[in-house]
Amino acid sequence: MSEKKDKTFDALPMMDFLTERPGRPQKSLDNLREGWENVILELAKEGAGSTEWIVALNVSNDLFYAFKDREPYFSDIIKRAEMICRSWWEYQGRELADKDFNHVLWYMNMKNRHNWADKKEIKLDASIDDKTDPEKAKRMAAQYTIEQESKSGDKDA
Repeated sequence: MSEKKDKTFDALPMMDFLTERPGRPQKSLDNLREGWENVILELAKEGAGSTEWIVALNVSNDLFYAFKDREPYFSDIIKRAEMICRSWWEYQGRELADKDFNHVLWYMNMKNRHNWADKKEIKLDASIDDKTDPEKAKRMAAQYTIEQESKSGDKDA
């Protein structure tokens, strides 16, 4: 009698392959330089923004924003630094009495860096059905006519 080899599928090596990610291991906050929080906060106290923080930490834009998305502690430090930075810039704006201060440059900086706006923009989105439904268009036109007639009737009285 010949001995048959057991040909059952061994799933264990396959599972190891599926759980191990190919490529470089994912970076964590432990990969950042020691005291990185203080580096960011100190730069923010001088009005520095995210580009300078990225350079000081010696990380890529992608890694910086990945940390911001997936690491709550990192995200909290960044939010705090953004608030400190904005505060610094607002303080500079209060010092407008200095004749050498460039008001336009400061204003543009606030618009670009801190999302200031000249006016509130409200975007209305009407569905296509409202515009192409002839019956609805007729009802709206009739309602408009009634409203206009009632307004002109009020003026005549």
